[in-house]
Amino acid sequence: MGKINWSRVFLGGLVAWVVAILLGGVAMFLYVRTEVTATWKGLGLEFPQGPGLAVFWLVFVYVAVVMAIWLYAAIRPRYGPGVKTAVGAGLAFWLIGKFLHTMFLGAVGVYPIRFVVISMATDLVVTVAATVAGAWMYKEE
Repeated sequence: MGKINWSRVFLGGLVAWVVAILLGGVAMFLYVRTEVTATWKGLGLEFPQGPGLAVFWLVFVYVAVVMAIWLYAAIRPRYGPGVKTAVGAGLAFWLIGKFLHTMFLGAVGVYPIRFVVISMATDLVVTVAATVAGAWMYKEE
């Protein structure tokens, strides 16, 4: 079992980041923004905006997708390279990073069920697509 090629993890993370930002941005523009705004308003909060949030979000998404590509690199020796393993890594990352957290907040009544479903479905597509794109860049040598 070889060592993880960190330069390829970060390169794959960059590709995954672009995909996640593009897909997530389109989703936010088309339909997620109204759900987020309504959910925050229902909580008595105003959704933050501005350049500070944008910078935070760009860095946050990059760190997240690098972790997803690292997961792909870590399981690749066991499951083999390719799309199937990348989908598995993306799905596992989504389950750990989004599903459990969002389901809990929905179950205890913080998030309305409509928001839970829309948010999780959107993030599932974005996470898996970004992981597959980033995994395409990963090589162990």
